[in-house]
Amino acid sequence: EAFASGAVRSDAGFAFTSTAAVPSESGTALRNVSGVSVASGATLKYVGDVAPVSKLTIDAAEGVGMFENVTLAASGTVDFVNVPEEGAVVAMDWAGFANPEAMDGWTYTVDGEIPDELVIKRTSSGFKIMPPKGFKIIFR
Repeated sequence: EAFASGAVRSDAGFAFTSTAAVPSESGTALRNVSGVSVASGATLKYVGDVAPVSKLTIDAAEGVGMFENVTLAASGTVDFVNVPEEGAVVAMDWAGFANPEAMDGWTYTVDGEIPDELVIKRTSSGFKIMPPKGFKIIFR
């Protein structure tokens, strides 16, 4: 039997914000959600046969919690919310993922849109969200 650690909030996909174990209905609970969000200080732990995660929502201002034994889908989306204009660095421990390299082929969005004014890179310690290098000339 598979378990997800945390309280399931139906208003934001599956957002894990506490530490109570919640059965994941034999691995299908996370299969068709709009996104998985793990609040800073919480842990999402996979035990057993659980569907891979294909969408993460990360709050750039608050940070992200911990992951344990989580498998990522071959393709998916990371959606960042609350990203300041100047960008952000979001720390993430990749040791909790069975296949963190899968995320290299994922789409990165900000508030559900592919950003024109920001570059998002996965690093060895998380994500770096930054304005593109160079300068911009504005004609008025």
